[in-house]
Amino acid sequence: MAAKLLLPLIPVSQRNDEDCLEGLRALCRIVHRRIAKTGATPQQVFEDDVLERLCRVSGGYICNVFIFLRSAIERCDELPITREIADRTIRRQAIDLSLSLQPRHREALRAVHHSKAAFSEDPQLWNLLLRNLMALPYEDESGVWYDWNPLIAAVPGGV
Repeated sequence: MAAKLLLPLIPVSQRNDEDCLEGLRALCRIVHRRIAKTGATPQQVFEDDVLERLCRVSGGYICNVFIFLRSAIERCDELPITREIADRTIRRQAIDLSLSLQPRHREALRAVHHSKAAFSEDPQLWNLLLRNLMALPYEDESGVWYDWNPLIAAVPGGV
């Protein structure tokens, strides 16, 4: 059997739950480059810190940044995307993610969030959480670490 390859995501937070400014800036630069190709500027598309907020809840998964962006644009009557639109988008995405969370998933994700380590008690459950992007891998100078998808923290009523 081939070894599994797990690529760390662009870190948007650190092990201590502080923002990883370097990772957030990298994601924002990617979006800025894509926006520039349309002839618009980031200031025309986003109100204040909206892009950074969308990048933060993406967990560093660039595909999610663009999913959130598309969803927010669909909710707008006009640009820029406001904080209110971003918050509604995040809440909707969090609800969608939470629909598949069973109690054992929630328990495992809480453990991962607090320990920043893989959930070793149930390898099958752990693989499911990784595959469904509920748990996300990162890497820093101390090695690989894990956290829950930041959207989970945005689930109404908590995890």
